[in-house]
Amino acid sequence: MKIVHFIHHDGEGGGPYSVRKQMAFYSLFHVVHVVHGGSGRIADLCEEVGIAHTRLDVETVTDTILNLPLLVFLFRTLKPDLLILHGQWAGSLGSLAGITARVPKMLYIAHWPAFYTDWDLKRIVRNWISEWLPCRLCDSVITLSRMSHNSYLQQFPWIRDKIHLLSNSIEDGETPSRRQIETIQKLHQWTPDKTQIVSVGRLVDQKRLEWLLDAWAECSEIWDRAHLWIIGEGSERQNLEEKAHKLGIEDSCSFLGAKPRGIEYIGASDIVVFTSLYEAFGNVALEAMLCGKPIIASRVAGIESTIEDGKQGFLVLPGDKSELKARILQLVPDRNLRERMGSSGRERVRKYKASMVIPRYLEIVNQLLKQS
Repeated sequence: MKIVHFIHHDGEGGGPYSVRKQMAFYSLFHVVHVVHGGSGRIADLCEEVGIAHTRLDVETVTDTILNLPLLVFLFRTLKPDLLILHGQWAGSLGSLAGITARVPKMLYIAHWPAFYTDWDLKRIVRNWISEWLPCRLCDSVITLSRMSHNSYLQQFPWIRDKIHLLSNSIEDGETPSRRQIETIQKLHQWTPDKTQIVSVGRLVDQKRLEWLLDAWAECSEIWDRAHLWIIGEGSERQNLEEKAHKLGIEDSCSFLGAKPRGIEYIGASDIVVFTSLYEAFGNVALEAMLCGKPIIASRVAGIESTIEDGKQGFLVLPGDKSELKARILQLVPDRNLRERMGSSGRERVRKYKASMVIPRYLEIVNQLLKQS
């Protein structure tokens, strides 16, 4: 049977990271072709393991609309038995193209629910339409967190018979080796007498790193015992560096740019901080638990489903800089608390192991293929 994946974005971030795992696993049982925008992790894996793939300019909604006729033609040419749509804008416009191309079965995986950006009336209408389309046109829908799952059911109650709740996953093989950890610690002169705090992720508006910088500016009493490291690249980097300069935290906060494996920095650190405004899931939380590191994260959908407040780390209301500061000041001097939370994370992450999660995705895929 033939499966075609369609994802608008192939670059940094959790979406491409998760799609890689799925398409590689499905390719063991079915013929797989990937249609993607950009050229990053997904394209690299396709070249590495021999999965057929096609790049289209579909990284923005405008690109996708302009290329919609080409997308329909491509789907008709590929003739998939199942089309898997990953997030926006692949979900809404991809489902339209799939229906037009008469694809037998379609599955929508809501990696980036559009309603997380309901800032004004125009966005509310746009986001509702962009989620209604794949939910209406696709044969099955997968959400990644309990809160997202409930939101879809509230907005589209008729979806109840075809919606599933499945998380993202992580593999034991992703754990950094002792050698990799020691290499990073030596490179940046991370010594046991100083607590290393890391934030790993794209430097974009969604991640709200300015909240972390503001909170860190209020933690001056521990600057001699701790250092903040920002791992990532993105459109907000210059603004964030300028803000760090204005706050006077340059000596205690360093920007290292994007790294091929941010999880290695998590493994080498003592504390992980994740200040997103919204997340469909938040893979950084899994990486922190896999590495046995406590995490301070935003109390938002996705992360709230993964982290138990006070056990594997702390959940902080988005934008509450005072609470964020308090949790940093609580964890930095308390090595025993960090170790307890890290141990709890290693235990909890077992339920998210790829060997447990990915086969459940394949079950849904195979059920749809049988119906095609």
